[in-house]
Amino acid sequence: MISRKQTRIAFGGPAALILISLLSLSPCFVAAAEGTGTTYYIDCQRGIDSNAGTSPASPWKTLDKVNGVTLAPGDSVLLMRGTRCEGVLRPKGSGRPGEPISLGAYGNGPLPVVVNGAISGANREQSGSGQTAEILPTLTLFNQQHWHIRNLELVGGTPWGLYISGDKGVLRHFRITDLVVRDVTGKPRDKRSGLVAVLGGSPEQTFEDVVLEGITAYGTTQWAGIVVDGGHPPLPRGADGKTPATLKAQDVTVRNCLVHDTAGDGIVLFRVRNGLLESNVAWATGMMPSKDPDGPENPNSIWVWRCENCLVQYNEGFLSESEGVDGGVYDIDWGSHGNVVQYNYGHDSQGYCISVFGAGGGTTTDSIVRYNVCANNGRSARLAQRQGDLYLSTWGGGSLDGVQIYNNTFYWNPPVDVPFLKNDAQFVGNRPNFFKNNLVLSSVPTLLDSNRTLQLDHNLYWYPGPRLPEWRYGEHSYRGLADLRERGGQEARGLFLNPLLETSTKTFGLPFHLAAGSPAVDHGLAVLGAPAFDYFGRPVPQGKGHDVGAVEFVPADPGIARVDRAPAMRGEDVLKRPYDWPTDHGWLLMTIIPAGVFQESDQSVARSFAVALRSLARQYEGSGLQAALVVSGEGSRPEAMENLPYDWALGPIRVISDQDRELGTVLEVSDKPVTLLISPGKHIVGRWEGRSNPARLGLTLRWLLGPPPGMAPIGVRSGPE
Repeated sequence: MISRKQTRIAFGGPAALILISLLSLSPCFVAAAEGTGTTYYIDCQRGIDSNAGTSPASPWKTLDKVNGVTLAPGDSVLLMRGTRCEGVLRPKGSGRPGEPISLGAYGNGPLPVVVNGAISGANREQSGSGQTAEILPTLTLFNQQHWHIRNLELVGGTPWGLYISGDKGVLRHFRITDLVVRDVTGKPRDKRSGLVAVLGGSPEQTFEDVVLEGITAYGTTQWAGIVVDGGHPPLPRGADGKTPATLKAQDVTVRNCLVHDTAGDGIVLFRVRNGLLESNVAWATGMMPSKDPDGPENPNSIWVWRCENCLVQYNEGFLSESEGVDGGVYDIDWGSHGNVVQYNYGHDSQGYCISVFGAGGGTTTDSIVRYNVCANNGRSARLAQRQGDLYLSTWGGGSLDGVQIYNNTFYWNPPVDVPFLKNDAQFVGNRPNFFKNNLVLSSVPTLLDSNRTLQLDHNLYWYPGPRLPEWRYGEHSYRGLADLRERGGQEARGLFLNPLLETSTKTFGLPFHLAAGSPAVDHGLAVLGAPAFDYFGRPVPQGKGHDVGAVEFVPADPGIARVDRAPAMRGEDVLKRPYDWPTDHGWLLMTIIPAGVFQESDQSVARSFAVALRSLARQYEGSGLQAALVVSGEGSRPEAMENLPYDWALGPIRVISDQDRELGTVLEVSDKPVTLLISPGKHIVGRWEGRSNPARLGLTLRWLLGPPPGMAPIGVRSGPE
């Protein structure tokens, strides 16, 4: 969150005038660019700067050669795959609508790598303390627009790896896709430093139409993994105590990105209107070894600040840390309006799963938290006691108006007896503030601590221990749900019952599906404006009414009831590595994507499956789990997919061409992607169609394989007794 103390949030001075840049392109993108302008080729191993540079047969050698050219709309700069270039890129020029400038790769093989060279004395900025700070990103665009960047690996730089900024006007249309950005160094001075940064550089400059897709960003002693800030550092507070408004970026998307091992935040949007954070994964955030009294503080994994109409959905965050407070996964921070956090999975964090904050003398309005799954957060006793799993709080003259929290599922298993919901916020206005239709499974008896503004009803709570459950509501504590209902006036239709979650080993039942006869079935309340689908994308309601929790009951869920013998699968992946599946030694997680889905123009759906596979492969690294991505049908020729393992940074995940649809036919894959979980006993024990779902896959593996190494069991009994 933005700290209670006035953390500095911007760089100023000469750094704002630095120009560096890097761009990248897929083969299909290259063809489009070649038809509209000049294409320049760079081969840092075999090129010669005296060459023409306009064909693969006569490439340039150095990045300085590129930096000396002013590019025109429609031009492209392509780096040879499998090569390593020392230095930085500072391309000049802007594209225009329909004719962007493109920067990418050509050839076959690993991404071209740009390694930041030595920092010179000319690239230093004088800080407010009188000390000099190194300022040399690996890639910068400054006062430039209409750029496409794709298929590059950027190594090093400080305080950013990729830096896009300016000091005047609205800069439009950026497509940053399939980059690896890593190892950005230096000491963070504020929350706007990090691996990938799109930052307003003056009070008169912002952005519009920005898409960051398929970026892998990791390994930084600077603050964030990916940060987009559409404004500039605010002026001091006025006489009324409020922070003045600044410009906001508009139409910003961060999708299918993976961020890990950052000193501070994972993925953040600051001062954005119409923002989307979708299908991203962030882990091992907040890894700063000790708290710096002069630097930023209080990191989270995926969050927004001063955001307007921003949507956070289908993301996963875990293993978030903090030396201060927060250390959570998702956060609607102060000064935000009309934001929704839905269909996300947050687990195994030191802090909370989700928070909503008000501060800065203003009011955070119309915040919606729905259909999320939170499991095993609050691993730090200190943070669990302070914040819980769901945290509503205000300070600095801030307030909340309109907080709707419904149809979420919480597995609360803290190391100490503290409530999962902590609400000490100041509320104003007349918008609805409620907590409804939520399923809470707790290993401790103290369930919530809230003021009386938040209304409670139609929730189902379960604590399987010997003590009476306790609700702290308003000025009183209530022992037992009947006491809360009679004396506290809350939970008129609430339940304290075993939710009867599915645990049948015969059907490989999973601890988030409602079993037949569950009291949560049809017990929810229809909420005005609620989405038409549950966490798994199934229509709601399925029965006579809405269910409680994030997952609607389906009598025969094909994802858990089907147990088939897995067919033998032998061959080579697109990198010519042999495979022979399934084996007797480990589990196999396989996603099969029809070629038609894979060939969609933005590939966002196909990418989301790769992101989920990468997350789970990382969590179960060393445990014997194998993962594969299969593209099935015409158009999936191996030679056409040779670069995919590199472009999507898939690492150990196998990419398999099923051009003749042999696997697709045997496994009954039609026009929708299918994910299969195959046991060491060579049985298909899980089969799910449609969008990849982090909680469904993650909790399935946790249930069948045990928790990932280093993570705790969920520890809440909830099945039939």
